[in-house]
Amino acid sequence: MAIVKDLLEEVAHETKRAKIDSAVNIFQAINNVISTIFLELQKRGSDTIKGSLAVTITGGENLGALPEDFAGFMTRPYVSGQRKPLVPINPEDKLMYDGQTTQIPKLFDLLDTEIQVFPVPDQDITIKGDYAKRPVDVAAITDTVPYSDKFLSTIRNGIFLLNKYGLSYSATNEFNSEMAKNLSDTLVHRKGYRHRVPTSYY
Repeated sequence: MAIVKDLLEEVAHETKRAKIDSAVNIFQAINNVISTIFLELQKRGSDTIKGSLAVTITGGENLGALPEDFAGFMTRPYVSGQRKPLVPINPEDKLMYDGQTTQIPKLFDLLDTEIQVFPVPDQDITIKGDYAKRPVDVAAITDTVPYSDKFLSTIRNGIFLLNKYGLSYSATNEFNSEMAKNLSDTLVHRKGYRHRVPTSYY
């Protein structure tokens, strides 16, 4: 695992070698690169970003708090002990379930920081499922860089590109394509990697 300080030293060396006038903000560069890698891994359904959800909803309520790093389901959520997954609800159908209760809810919706189930469960339940874990931004030189144990060369390449072309380059298709290619080159040589593309996101 690399720390920010290691990459800062590499960027400083690269800046001098390439005769670039000044280096980009290392924290912003790393966070931009990591964000791009995360989105690509999310598209691929990679186990690298997978977390296990366990949200308790109290009987008589229909809201449960999602983890702070929640960035979307990788598989449909389900009620613990049940085989059938919950189904996304159409917003216009929510009023149909107003005041209704049930032993096991069948539908769900995602709010900003919560999951909502329908109808309201009449007993405590636990919602489970696999979700994409959003990486934590780096903010200090001693912070560990996310994914650097698996994709250090991709991270380095991304930082060097941003150092050369500026932070705004991370929003271009060229940058995204380069990161995707770097990841592919690493993943196809990684033993045991499961390439799985979900049919939909929730």
